[in-house]
Amino acid sequence: MADPSLDPTAYEFVRPARMRQVLEETPIVFLPVGCVEYHGPHLPLGVDMLTADNICHRTAAVTGGVVLPPLWLASGVLPLPHGITVTTTTLRSAVRPILRQLAAGGFKVIVVFSGHGALDHLHVLREETDRLMDEFPDVNALTTVWNELNAGMEGDIHDHGAKVETSYLMEFHPHTVDLGTLEDDPEAEHVGIYAANPRFTASREWGKIMADHAVERLARIIEGFSEGERADSWMTLRQLVERLQAGDLVVVEDSGRIRNGSVSFELHNPHPQSKYITAVDSLTIDGRQIDLAGATLANPSIGEGHTNTPVDRLGPLTGFYIRRDQRMVVTVPHARIEPGDHVVEVRLVLADVLEIGARGSLKSDVTEPRTGGSWWRLYRSLGDTTIFHVDLRPHADHEAASLAWLDAAERRRLRRFQIHGPGRRFALCRAALRAVLASRLAGRNERITFGADDHGKPFARVDGVPAAISFNISHSGDHGLIAVAPLGRLGIDVEERQPRRHMDRLIETVFTETEQAAFTTAEGKDRTDLFLDFWTLKEALVKALGTGLSTDPATFEIPPVMQSGRKRSAFRFPDLPTVTWHLDNIGNEAYAAAVAREMTPEPAPNREP
Repeated sequence: MADPSLDPTAYEFVRPARMRQVLEETPIVFLPVGCVEYHGPHLPLGVDMLTADNICHRTAAVTGGVVLPPLWLASGVLPLPHGITVTTTTLRSAVRPILRQLAAGGFKVIVVFSGHGALDHLHVLREETDRLMDEFPDVNALTTVWNELNAGMEGDIHDHGAKVETSYLMEFHPHTVDLGTLEDDPEAEHVGIYAANPRFTASREWGKIMADHAVERLARIIEGFSEGERADSWMTLRQLVERLQAGDLVVVEDSGRIRNGSVSFELHNPHPQSKYITAVDSLTIDGRQIDLAGATLANPSIGEGHTNTPVDRLGPLTGFYIRRDQRMVVTVPHARIEPGDHVVEVRLVLADVLEIGARGSLKSDVTEPRTGGSWWRLYRSLGDTTIFHVDLRPHADHEAASLAWLDAAERRRLRRFQIHGPGRRFALCRAALRAVLASRLAGRNERITFGADDHGKPFARVDGVPAAISFNISHSGDHGLIAVAPLGRLGIDVEERQPRRHMDRLIETVFTETEQAAFTTAEGKDRTDLFLDFWTLKEALVKALGTGLSTDPATFEIPPVMQSGRKRSAFRFPDLPTVTWHLDNIGNEAYAAAVAREMTPEPAPNREP
């Protein structure tokens, strides 16, 4: 590795005589700005800072000038492990005095180069470089970011933790990238990675192509300053937003819910890139303008911090992200619409520079009870299967609200619980299940009842007729999971990550010899986590099969690739080889969880005598 003190562009290693020469000949200074943020298991936390630093040094080698040490304070950092974020106010208070001192010290070109692409963060930096040019008219101060400089390139130029950012690090610091930590599956999803699995897409060659293009364009912009051009930090933003964020959102047709005169519905982002919403310009339902006072946006996806964001507080510093294939929930308290079919049209402003929309049909056939809905949320979508997480922690308001969903028989069952904990979990799970089913079966909650097949597996009826929907529930500790699909057998299991009594005995009786071999080197928490992962995979399969205790889990084996850590595979029971199942490990740090879905559904049996 080269000695950084030998780099003539490194501000911290420049002696005073050399600095005087720079100020006389090429008074250009670069301030790399990044952050520490989780970008997946394969990349270092300083990806953004390292990328900015390297592009700045490579540009300075072309244009002349010096590069300051990277500033790692940033706003808009994802709420994922190990990240550090500051407010936009703190960021502004750190950047402003740095820029003023550089201008007062004689630099005529000041480039604030961010490797972190959060638009609230970038908006602060742009405002501060604009402010500096107002104060120092002979200074050109520019804010930009690598993806803006490459907006005119063909191919992938923007993501988070995927092909683009991984390729940059493979070019700049290849020893810091460990692709082996990623799933050996092109379709695998990873927390913190917002694009296809980079194990199969990233390359050092692409990193060099992007870096060379960014350096060349930035050098041309800086050269233009010597020819009388003025820095415009907003031009490159407009170009990037027009390329990456254009394209309307989609109204999710069956997502409408009405409650006490308010309406909520979902918008889906089908595009490969994120959208940063800075305003909701208008909302009409059936051609009628809707009052947006009190309206909110929510993003329930894992790793997002956008929960009930007031529409009237949106802006360039307080925007709302909806990333690729995510859904956001729009809630409007004063819509005053009736159940039925409606036409919805929304106009949205992105990054304060581009307008998009969403227009489509919305079915709002369900009027929910007066209270409820705040303790369950969308957890994961797998094909046509949707999984909801239910918060089962003690909460007086949630427990009271859940009663409004239960029918008379369920309330009688609730009263029979001698211990409050199991009763609370039953009520919260059953209420959430009723809400989910009601929204999908286009019927009121009171029309839904439940039956059970010969093995005790429940199914739903609407007006006494078996409904064309599959569901399964599991709960453990403070966590419940509900899986729902339009067709096919379905099983889900969840286990809170806590030590288990008699675990070694269960390993010997529940798992095959091959499965048991995986435990030979696992100890402590790793052993417990492995046990729970294997257990939930088997339980999900048994529950999906629907034969209850008559199926011995020791008679079938978890797919070998999943024993090795892969999160998804196909599966067939040895005595039922004609039916294939999707099997997914969907757990996280708090709980182990798995879902099994019938891949080739057989016709649903007649559940009624």
